[in-house]
Amino acid sequence: MKTILIQSIGTAKPGITKILADAFEVNHQLLTQMIYNAPSVFLHKVDEATADKVNGMLTELGLEVLVQNADVAIPGPAEKLDLALYIEDPLNIQNIAQQLSEFMGINNKEAFELLIQDPSVVLGGVSKNTAIALENRVDAEVIVSNPLKATYTILIKDYTPTFINEFKLLCQNAGYTLDQNKITGLTHKEAQKLWTKVQDPQKIKLVNEDFIRYRIILNAFDANNEASVQFLKEQIGMPTELIGRLNDYLPLEIVESLSKCKVESYLELTTAAALDCESHVNSVDRYQLQIQNITQKEQVEQTLDLFFKTVDIKDTKWQTPEKLDSVLNRLLSKQLEALGCDVEPIYS
Repeated sequence: MKTILIQSIGTAKPGITKILADAFEVNHQLLTQMIYNAPSVFLHKVDEATADKVNGMLTELGLEVLVQNADVAIPGPAEKLDLALYIEDPLNIQNIAQQLSEFMGINNKEAFELLIQDPSVVLGGVSKNTAIALENRVDAEVIVSNPLKATYTILIKDYTPTFINEFKLLCQNAGYTLDQNKITGLTHKEAQKLWTKVQDPQKIKLVNEDFIRYRIILNAFDANNEASVQFLKEQIGMPTELIGRLNDYLPLEIVESLSKCKVESYLELTTAAALDCESHVNSVDRYQLQIQNITQKEQVEQTLDLFFKTVDIKDTKWQTPEKLDSVLNRLLSKQLEALGCDVEPIYS
């Protein structure tokens, strides 16, 4: 007798769940959970001929399947994880939205809406194998977190004095102190307890700190150290002629955005290269943009019209009237820089 295990969604499309649910008379929702939480048991104690037939069908649909003897131990429940995406080049967001829509079985608009959130959390309660499959099918970095083990930041989004005072009192009564309108380092239980007191995404924002990004700052280095120079040239892509004058520009950001899980190992590499570096948390607050050196006024206005209702540029500089999340700001910045503008974030 044989057991058939679904190892991963592989290259399959979510639409196969309906095909399989109908063919094997399995609950559609249960089957979807089974696939996204693989490895999981699809059939147990079936004869070899049936196992071969089903294996061929599932494999043809794109699933990764394992057939084993029925007396071999069955894997326990997979750790349930949340997945977020980081898009290195925001100009690629439409292509990634298409890839994500095919992976999740949703339309492009829904996928795009997930991607423009900050952070871009796209799936919850899925297995590590699903994370690996997603990484193989989208042109973006997949960040993985166990939400029960993560720490959290709560940000105030409603800056009216009334709400700030109410939330500050709520935090004080719970034993927490607001620091620049946010609380960091909360456990899952602590964060959920505070969140349930408000439960309004227009007033506060709950952020899993595993999805926060970091930048790397170079504070000092020796221009005569061969390992340092080699790292800056090969890993950072810094021109040789600039390295000789680099001390005049320190401290200097050498990495714009790095996931939390990669920060420690990256700093170990810089230390080994005799570079004095440190990491800084990238703000998870929404922010505005200061746009300067506007020389192509009409094209710039057309670009801004996609993000803001009324755009009327009178000068060679303009400030966005509303705060946007990081993903949208990065997308807008790339488009404006391609039009020759200088763009700087404004945090306030």
